[in-house]
Amino acid sequence: MQIFRADLATMAKKYKTYQCEPGFCLRNNTCANGRSGVACGSCPDGSVLQVGICMQCPDYSPDSLLLWRVIFSVVGALVVAIVWFLLAWAPVFGKTAEEYFMKWFAYPMRIFNRLSKLRAQSKKAIKKAKSFQKFFSNPKNVKLFQQYLKVFIAYCQVLGSFVTFKVVYACAFRTV
Repeated sequence: MQIFRADLATMAKKYKTYQCEPGFCLRNNTCANGRSGVACGSCPDGSVLQVGICMQCPDYSPDSLLLWRVIFSVVGALVVAIVWFLLAWAPVFGKTAEEYFMKWFAYPMRIFNRLSKLRAQSKKAIKKAKSFQKFFSNPKNVKLFQQYLKVFIAYCQVLGSFVTFKVVYACAFRTV
């Protein structure tokens, strides 16, 4: 028995052992959900990991890949042609290329400037909200706010009862 234990200790030093994640491995050193590799930690070639399961990659035909390449090439060429047109015709209208671009792209620039101002305003609002949160994080301030709120609600109730019950005031208060 001593010889067997010594052999296990020697083997443990020689070899790395890996623990399989729950649900990745089955019994008898087989992998679940189409997984493969060390401790069932990867997918075989031609597969991709989706939500813990190895799914077979779809086969794209060369014709569909060619179609997408043509579409992207045409769109890229169209963008280059539009930029070239704008730069080439700018002197014809008596303006520099910069003025021409500002005329065409002024609207997006204005939107960008408005969004920048809105962002600055939101930062100020967040700063105010943080100071408000800091005030109400103190229990003494919360208690004080509750007391003032109770007084205000009582005041509104008294005013409402005067209107509802049509209270007749004393003569001294009518002239004031």
